[in-house]
Amino acid sequence: MAAAVDRFRSGLIEGHFTHDGDPDLGRHVLNARLRPVGTDDDGRGMYILEKAGPGRLIDGCVAAVLATEGAAQLVEKAEVEEPLIFWA
Repeated sequence: MAAAVDRFRSGLIEGHFTHDGDPDLGRHVLNARLRPVGTDDDGRGMYILEKAGPGRLIDGCVAAVLATEGAAQLVEKAEVEEPLIFWA
């Protein structure tokens, strides 16, 4: 999961995908916290997601990470000319 979280974060930063502003998804992403789980081969920190506290749901954020992983398997990076739009 740490590698998927890293790719998701990178995709957000690089503008490879967006969402439609759904308030539930926004809340779930804001509820998610990064928990360090070590470093990768390059020495960069690796993280997984955890809840900010009891009752702070992150299911939508986890689903977004998994959806991004699935989409990455269907679309080659070289073929992407526009940002991918999820949750539309």
